[in-house]
Amino acid sequence: MIEAFLSRKTVATAEDMQMQLELWAYIIAKHYGISLKEVHEMSPETFQQSLTWAFVGRSQEEKGMKRHKFIKIKLQKTL
Repeated sequence: MIEAFLSRKTVATAEDMQMQLELWAYIIAKHYGISLKEVHEMSPETFQQSLTWAFVGRSQEEKGMKRHKFIKIKLQKTL
């Protein structure tokens, strides 16, 4: 069920929307190191802000990893 949801490109049903909210809750919990229970207790405003910052943090981590790989390749070529 989860794999089927993740393979879809759009959120089409109420069940899909619930799965999307659970995915976002998981992302927030993982980012902040808190439980899903704590995420579910957040106000909608706090949930939205936390999700935004979790996505920003994730994006910055990915940029850092790409930069790290680029530097590593450059160093290997110069050695």
